[in-house]
Amino acid sequence: MKRSTERILTTHVGSLARPDALVPILKSKDRGQPYDRDAYARLVHEAVADVVRRQTEAGVDVITDGEQGKASFFGYVVERFTGFERQPAPPGQDGSTRAASREYLDFPDYYAWSDRIAEGLGGRGNTRQFGVDVCTGPVTYRGQAAVQADIENLRIAAKGRPHEEVFMPAIAPSYLFATLKNEFYRTDEEYEQALADALREEYRAIVDAGFICFYDRSNFIFLIK
Repeated sequence: MKRSTERILTTHVGSLARPDALVPILKSKDRGQPYDRDAYARLVHEAVADVVRRQTEAGVDVITDGEQGKASFFGYVVERFTGFERQPAPPGQDGSTRAASREYLDFPDYYAWSDRIAEGLGGRGNTRQFGVDVCTGPVTYRGQAAVQADIENLRIAAKGRPHEEVFMPAIAPSYLFATLKNEFYRTDEEYEQALADALREEYRAIVDAGFICFYDRSNFIFLIK
């Protein structure tokens, strides 16, 4: 990872707006509904090329794919795991996943707006109305083809474009542990270790590709009760 020794290197948080044509497919994918897989692959490839071009033209030094193929912050990873199943939300709990936090309760207008924005980008808008993912069996990684597709799209898009480095975000096990209910492992420690072991494969694939792995952990809000 390069340091700003000669000048301040520029980058950004990672997620960028998805094109309108891709959003409906991402919504269906995230909600477990049928979607056109060929159209998804083509549109993601085009979207990554476009956001990489825009980053380099704007002078961003450390670029990424803008998470164009991911409908939500962490939901994408469940389809890359074994051991999870989508279940109906418990009665009365089909609202926002963040509704129990003190910050959410203190700033309801902001979070109502934030959830609408998230849904417009292709996700579930942090709502449980389309079900919740629950760990009901051994967690292992099966997303090798998916992460390699992400890597290849970004590699092709970055080729020949001026940049210093490339990074790719990946969710942290601590966030999944705090968000996705465990009904299989005997202890919290076993569950979080299983998540970490599975995600290690994704992290390793990103690093082996020559990219920086951006370890995405924004679950501090869940610690504010």
